[in-house]
Amino acid sequence: MLRLNKIALRLIICMVLILFVAGCGKAEQASKQDTKQDASHSETKKEEQKLDYPKKPITVIVPYSPGGSASTELQVIVDIAKKYLPVPLVMVNKPGGGGSVGMMELLEAPADGYTIVRANTGAFMLQGKSSGLYDIDELVPIAQSTSNSNSVFVSKDSPYKNLKELLDTAKKSPGKMTCAIVSKGGYVHLLAYNLLKEAGAKCELIPHDGGSEVLKAVMGGHVDFGVAATPALTKYHKSGDIRVLAVFTSKRAEALPDVPTVKESGINLASAQQGLFIAKKGVPEPILKYLEDAFQKILTDEECIQSLEKIGAEPEYMNRKQIEEVWKEENPMWRSALEDLGYIKKK
Repeated sequence: MLRLNKIALRLIICMVLILFVAGCGKAEQASKQDTKQDASHSETKKEEQKLDYPKKPITVIVPYSPGGSASTELQVIVDIAKKYLPVPLVMVNKPGGGGSVGMMELLEAPADGYTIVRANTGAFMLQGKSSGLYDIDELVPIAQSTSNSNSVFVSKDSPYKNLKELLDTAKKSPGKMTCAIVSKGGYVHLLAYNLLKEAGAKCELIPHDGGSEVLKAVMGGHVDFGVAATPALTKYHKSGDIRVLAVFTSKRAEALPDVPTVKESGINLASAQQGLFIAKKGVPEPILKYLEDAFQKILTDEECIQSLEKIGAEPEYMNRKQIEEVWKEENPMWRSALEDLGYIKKK
């Protein structure tokens, strides 16, 4: 009996030792996990402290004259940005060269994220190529805010009531009619050129520094018609100061449901223009990521979307990766058009 009690006691002691060792192992494992989590949190805090951005206002260059669609849209975005950014966005207009003057201002600024650009497709994808001043590889997209249409329009006193009447007259008098555009070699120039080519017509294309200058030229009767961004024309069409004849997008603009598309008017042509926020190549990745995340919140804000729609813009958010895919797809097309027009040499 005594022998059995000794054996039982030994078994109990062994079980206690096993449980003790197992408990120590779990405690050690838990301690390691806690250490890893603490290290991870510490690294996150270090990254946040290391970024230290933004500390001052962020300049947003608009490479067109004040009053155009880019400026009008940016003012909406600047107001909404106050909800999501600790510093203000400051709009600065730098018109000239169809956008190349403003783009060069960006490229001459430090790559620190405190100077970015709000430009339309032509300013960086076309004007840089046609001027030879810079290339798309020197730029980094942040976000797309809009995908806007451009329109053909005339003054309120113009005899042309629709696009067909205007183009028929242009065909009958080759080279005599005049059309205001935003700088030769840019996106709007290519739209106007392709429109006339498809119609079999010829007109003198007269370049201007921005959409507001094109608007003034048409309203003042200095040219027969113009091509400009639809958002900048909407209120003037509604007030009766101008007459928008057709929009270039594949479907009618929501702000101008009474205006047909170019395609509906009998010309096989449709195109939309991206409104983009762009940074200089070399901006540190953490800052680019901060800007991309901030602009996603701003541009998907319901108030922002509704406000942009009210001024005739067509909000369509894209992130950096999506924009880069569009660039890869469209860049060869724009290069080919510029080669045909003689602005750049054929490869």
